[in-house]
Amino acid sequence: MHLAGGAQQRVLNFTNISTEQGLSENTVLDIVQDPYGYMWFATENGLTKFDGANYTVYRHDVLDSTSLASDEIQSLCIHGDELFIAGVYPTIISAFNLKTEKFRTLFSYDYEALVIGTTDLTHYGPSYGFAPRGVGAKGNAWAKDVNDKSFIDLVCAMRGADIVREARERQNACGSGATAATIGAAATLGASMVRLSGTMTKLYPSGGILVSDAEDVARAHRVAMERGTPGERYIVGTENTKYFLLLELLYTVFGFRPVSIPMPRFSAYLMGWLSDSFAKTFGKAIPSIPSLSVVKRTYLDLFLSSEKATIELGMRWTPLKRTLEKTVDWLRENRML
Repeated sequence: MHLAGGAQQRVLNFTNISTEQGLSENTVLDIVQDPYGYMWFATENGLTKFDGANYTVYRHDVLDSTSLASDEIQSLCIHGDELFIAGVYPTIISAFNLKTEKFRTLFSYDYEALVIGTTDLTHYGPSYGFAPRGVGAKGNAWAKDVNDKSFIDLVCAMRGADIVREARERQNACGSGATAATIGAAATLGASMVRLSGTMTKLYPSGGILVSDAEDVARAHRVAMERGTPGERYIVGTENTKYFLLLELLYTVFGFRPVSIPMPRFSAYLMGWLSDSFAKTFGKAIPSIPSLSVVKRTYLDLFLSSEKATIELGMRWTPLKRTLEKTVDWLRENRML
């Protein structure tokens, strides 16, 4: 006996959804359905609710304590009238009340972290081989208000990959890699935005150095030829000073006072080591970061005595503040400031 049987096949229809339809991000890490039939999607760029017709995106708002605690979401869980949300990193667990539609943070690491990175902005002028808008006030204004601003806007938006490309194409930062790495580290530690402080911040090492006036050096050479003892060596220098005191005096000359903080030795040594490693790997140094040996010297007091030149040559040294004033005047006269 031959028996033939059949069953009705069930046809499944799939519809692809993406950010074009309303998802907060195309990569979804978890999906749950709540008791009311709504679908919830966890992404690393916010939480999305789908009610069958419309999408609603929830994101962190720094000004709203009842908003989502973190945009980076790893997993979701429904219990009763609450949706529990686990962040990626740092560990943050939030709960969303399905009735009141309010978030509350159940657990979060409570810490503060300082991530330090540094870069110059546009090196503008004939001396740098970059003056697309000419020299003088007009060119300097373009460098600051247009070229620098373009880079700063990307930093504030925390767009690390775009920062490197921007600096390469527009030459508006020499340490774009360090800036992008700083933003990446800050984002990993939980930062979600950048705010400009409105002040300039300068980092300084703990060492010091003997500062010399160029005109004093030239005069000392001439006087040594006239009065000096043959075969003797003379140290020529205006003043031994710590770097932070030198910065303070320089700020006085420029007429502004940025925030200054000491550069941690470990951070400085790490930057020097990275510079050496980059040079060994790619055959060239990072222009904005000195080698480790140079960095180490900035944490030493490289003080010397010019007493011998003072006594035997009768040298009189230009005050340090006057030396800085002359330097700034010369830079301005040559349109380098």
